[in-house]
Amino acid sequence: MFDSVRRLFLVVLLCSSAACATGDGDQLATLMCAPDQVPRWNGTDWVCSGSDVLGQLSCAMGAVPKWDGNAWVCGVDDSTALSATYPVTIDGSNNISIADQGITTAHIMNATILNEDISFSANIDPLKISGTAATLTGDQVFENNALVIDTANSRVGVGVNPPVTSLDVSGDISTTGDYRLSPARMRTKFYSPASFRVAYPSSTSYDPVSIASTGNYAYISTGSASYYNYMLADIQLPDGAVIDSMTCYFYDNSTTVDITSDAYIYRRAYTATSGSNQLNIPLETSGESSTTMRSNTASPASPLVIDNTGNSYFLRVYWYTGANASSLARFYGCALNYSVDRL
Repeated sequence: MFDSVRRLFLVVLLCSSAACATGDGDQLATLMCAPDQVPRWNGTDWVCSGSDVLGQLSCAMGAVPKWDGNAWVCGVDDSTALSATYPVTIDGSNNISIADQGITTAHIMNATILNEDISFSANIDPLKISGTAATLTGDQVFENNALVIDTANSRVGVGVNPPVTSLDVSGDISTTGDYRLSPARMRTKFYSPASFRVAYPSSTSYDPVSIASTGNYAYISTGSASYYNYMLADIQLPDGAVIDSMTCYFYDNSTTVDITSDAYIYRRAYTATSGSNQLNIPLETSGESSTTMRSNTASPASPLVIDNTGNSYFLRVYWYTGANASSLARFYGCALNYSVDRL
């Protein structure tokens, strides 16, 4: 019954055109095709040709036959294509991806991106890194060695790679404050007799002081008065230095001379006409004749802080050998022991 209806339909269809004429027969009724062949109109007659490719086509679940321009193939059922909204995008093959610049803070919960989520080879623009909460580990080298961090040796280099000190800088250093030292550094500055000038070099009231060229010591060997004079030396210490103590060295190998002298630290304000004694050390011998170097040490009663903004400081040595003069009664100089906590 179905075949009869189909042949009638084809006849009616074919004869609805001007090509049909009286006497045309039902060619399809007499057309015998082999298995898998289908009737095809060749322009003149119905013939058996080809095979039923759709019948032979086997597609996966959800796929449908599609003509690709040359043959029937299995493809995606467009009626089941996925759809998405920004920032997710889906192409014609249902490939899912993230739109360019689609991920913002609005799409990421706090603390959901962890260290292991970021590749070691990730190239992150430094301009996109902000904040100071992160702690960097390992050595760091910035472009052109502008800053080099050597964590193994706890060193930092500026323009230097590798740094060889805790802070190694290639070039000038500028600061609006002091260079601080922590803890304060202990220093010693020695003033030899060559550092002193004689206060009264040519007065008949005072005896001349000589300096030995080989031993750099001061002595009085000639004169006609009571054999004494004064020697002065400027103290040049950095502002803020604290004088802790002073040690002076002297020598008496004379059987006819006793030394009765003193060494002082004086401070004079720029606007004052004379200085004030800050520290003194007695330099004395009695009946001594020895090749042993003598020394005396003293400290200020209160910290002596150098203030160069309005004061000058100097050493003052009163050298006195009593009724006799001798090159064996010698002054060898004084050492200032001080501390500094800034440069």
